[in-house]
Amino acid sequence: MGRSILASILLCLLTSLPVRSQQPFDYLTVQAIEHDAVALLLKEDLSKVIEQLQREQPTTVAPLLRQLILYSRASHSDEVLKTLKQLKGASDWPAAIQSVYVFQKIRQSIGDDLTALRYYYEELSPHESDGAEAFVSLWDKKGDAKELDSWLAAHSRGDDEWLRLRLYRRAIEGTAGELLEPMKAPIRANPRDLNLVKRYLRANNFANNFQDVSWLGDVCDPSGAYENYEVGELLGRTSPGVAIRFLEKSLSLPITPHDAELVRRGLRVQIPPAKLDEAKQLRFWTKQLLAEAYQSTRRAREAQKLVEELVTMKGDDDIFSGDVHQLAGAVQAQTGQRVVERKILGDEATQRQTAQYWLERAEYYRGRDDYDLERDTYLKALAAVPFDSKNQSSHRERLELVRAFAFFSKEHRERPQAKSELEALLHREFRLTTPESGYAFGIARLITDDEFELDGLRHSLFSSQPALVAQLLNARENWGNEEEALIEDIVRGEEISAAEEDAIWNALEKLVTDPGSLRANYLAEAMMSHGTLDRAIPILAGYIKSGASNEYVNRAYVFEHLVRAYYSSGKWRKAEELLVSHPDLAWQRMAYDLGVIAASAAQNGASADAVRLWKMKVNLDRRDLTGLDQLSLTEARSALRDFYLQMKKDDPQSTTAELALAILR
Repeated sequence: MGRSILASILLCLLTSLPVRSQQPFDYLTVQAIEHDAVALLLKEDLSKVIEQLQREQPTTVAPLLRQLILYSRASHSDEVLKTLKQLKGASDWPAAIQSVYVFQKIRQSIGDDLTALRYYYEELSPHESDGAEAFVSLWDKKGDAKELDSWLAAHSRGDDEWLRLRLYRRAIEGTAGELLEPMKAPIRANPRDLNLVKRYLRANNFANNFQDVSWLGDVCDPSGAYENYEVGELLGRTSPGVAIRFLEKSLSLPITPHDAELVRRGLRVQIPPAKLDEAKQLRFWTKQLLAEAYQSTRRAREAQKLVEELVTMKGDDDIFSGDVHQLAGAVQAQTGQRVVERKILGDEATQRQTAQYWLERAEYYRGRDDYDLERDTYLKALAAVPFDSKNQSSHRERLELVRAFAFFSKEHRERPQAKSELEALLHREFRLTTPESGYAFGIARLITDDEFELDGLRHSLFSSQPALVAQLLNARENWGNEEEALIEDIVRGEEISAAEEDAIWNALEKLVTDPGSLRANYLAEAMMSHGTLDRAIPILAGYIKSGASNEYVNRAYVFEHLVRAYYSSGKWRKAEELLVSHPDLAWQRMAYDLGVIAASAAQNGASADAVRLWKMKVNLDRRDLTGLDQLSLTEARSALRDFYLQMKKDDPQSTTAELALAILR
């Protein structure tokens, strides 16, 4: 009777799949296949489901995907491989292979089955390299290294991920030259083919710059200004001396319409200049790279002329220039000349009220490694760009300056006055306006950021003043990651007492008037991060109960946090009840959660329940053994050992029992 009912359930599910399989294999369609498999296993015994599956003869992708998922959960590696081979012959496989989600689900189901993964990359998706690094790592652990190198050689096409991994491995072995040397001959035969040069340089980079590439300077012969610039760019970091030849040649060549087209393609900015001057843009890029190459090869006097030109060009609105002031400072630190500095100082009269001017001036002195003048620049900037409570744009500019000065001070924290100076500045800045302002929030983020080590100020201003913290955050209507981070930073540290921490949480809880709000979610997130589970639980439960849904918060993620809060605080029964009552939110992680809940139950003296929960988990997915090591240290060990011994006897095809028994020994 039971077998008949199970067959009917499977038949109903399987006959519904061909209809679904005619639809595009989008994310939701593919996820629904696994969701239905989990729903089935919550009702039926996995072994019986597998027994029934072996009688089926599916011919389309959707039921075969379901079959793959179920076989992999049962750890039937032979059946997994058989199903992969059937997938390739499915009538709708040509349509399914257009979907990345189908391939993702197949790889996810295969897991760490090396034989199945080999078939996947060899037959099902031979042009794919997603997951390549994990696959190679798995082969290193379970397979033969020489065979792997031969496999990578056969599957490398051009300069793809497989070649990168092969070269990386060969570089460690010291044999990468065997792969790189054959790439040189085509370049010598075709010195103007830039694609061959790019391929070789990328390959050498994959091998951690295994070879000296200076030989390219005598061989490579790019034809145009842009091509010479591009070769110089590729060589600039590893071989600046060689790069100089190509960059100088680029500057000597006229810029053609073809060069201009390549400039437009190579402009890597979202919003290019309204009236782009392609010729000037290429010259700017080339001179910047050439100046850097001169500077790194100690040819500072040649770099000097270029940086003067670059600083002059930077203000032009027909190119995208980026900042060159730090480079200019570095060059002039070597030459001793001050042409750029005189220009910068001369611009103060007309530009002193803009944050950009002062930031570029500070970058110049940073490049020159002149601490005193860089510090003096920031102090003058804060005087020149005052806080104006009525001007929001001034808030942004001043906050940018304060943030830059904070990082400057952090870099020089070994100097006696650096920390106290920053602390005094941030204290004053926070008092410039009301706690409800965006500017005050920005300053508060700097004060509480552990990076700046202002523990005393953080404690005196915030950790000991819950009402002020509530003011600061209540002004923020929709909380997000920044608000969560601020809360976490305020309640951490040795300075805050238990009473102060409690007062902070009390104040913030009162701000959450809507259980389904972003405030509720991010306050609970902060509590979870801090380990304040008992306070987080009612907020998370309220959020789930509210049915809230918005684009910023994943309900399943909130649900998982609530489950974790329950079992981490020993409330394993509550965690189990939650899983059972919300299968649509729990299904993706249910097997994992049942395992850790079982461990929590055992650690709280409920061994029989721990075994029951573990068996539920195993019925959903035998592969995941998370938590079994903890259970092996409890009274549940003996019953679980008997359970796996019986599984090994009843289902010898499953590979999990032996692994579990090894843990339980």
